[in-house]
Amino acid sequence: MYRLNITGVIVLVSSWLSFALHAQTILQVKNQHNKPLENAVLEITTKDGVSAWQVKDSPFIMDQVNKRFSPEVLIVPKDSSVSFPNSDDIRHHVYSFSPAKPFELKLYAGKSKAPVSFQQQGLVVLGCNIHDAMVGYIYVTENKNTFMSGEHGEVEIDIPVEQITNITVWHANAQQGVNHRKSFQTFDVKKQQITLTINTIKPPKRDSFEDVFGYAH
Repeated sequence: MYRLNITGVIVLVSSWLSFALHAQTILQVKNQHNKPLENAVLEITTKDGVSAWQVKDSPFIMDQVNKRFSPEVLIVPKDSSVSFPNSDDIRHHVYSFSPAKPFELKLYAGKSKAPVSFQQQGLVVLGCNIHDAMVGYIYVTENKNTFMSGEHGEVEIDIPVEQITNITVWHANAQQGVNHRKSFQTFDVKKQQITLTINTIKPPKRDSFEDVFGYAH
């Protein structure tokens, strides 16, 4: 006669629960042409609500390399600071008109001045007053569960699909404009992969920072 091994059952159940709690979910962001989108920002809300993001002491880094912001998109927690070193052998003049953080770092080379503090949630669009083609983005949030897609448009997270209640997606080339964010609330809990589609447009020619983003001095 087969006897039930209680210890074995407990081990199996514990292993299953551990797997369920640490299940990997793959999120993929695509455009309307089924092309993966790199540098999409995904902000996730779970059944437990929004996870607070603790601010670290050292500043985040937004470098300037080959007349480009590096990284092009930077995610930081609210109330954190960002340093803007200049690794080019020419001077840059970094500034933003964004309501979340208007600021200006006048012409400089090498090490930047004091780090800039970002105390309000929202998107901060960066430009260079000397090189109009330079555009960067700082995404400021209180939500620790905020991620950015890689070159294949994918993000792998340790949150089971069944725990996710909302995903908000931002991308610089969104058809509705740079400040647009699209929310998703319905997911197939039987799958551990979620595909999110947003409409994008080809980035306009960056002849003028103000013309591209609709900001004015």
